[in-house]
Amino acid sequence: MCQGGENALAELLRASNKTHRAVTTIELYRLGGYPVNLPHVMLGLAITVLLTWLNYQGIQASAKLGKGTTFTFLTLLVIFALAGAQR
Repeated sequence: MCQGGENALAELLRASNKTHRAVTTIELYRLGGYPVNLPHVMLGLAITVLLTWLNYQGIQASAKLGKGTTFTFLTLLVIFALAGAQR
């Protein structure tokens, strides 16, 4: 990579980091002394809406999601176990 490209990439990463910090510091309220930030609430609401919609679709759609997530989890488990065994 050329020097100009490295500088541009570094500048882009710095700007992205500043934006990320600014968004994650939007504190909505405190619960048990810990801050609850806007992105965490938005993510929780999005997951809730997704699972509600999935349950409304029926058992077949829920079963497909369950099979997919289980297969993905077990595949990643095997990959990381093999990677750890090689070290």
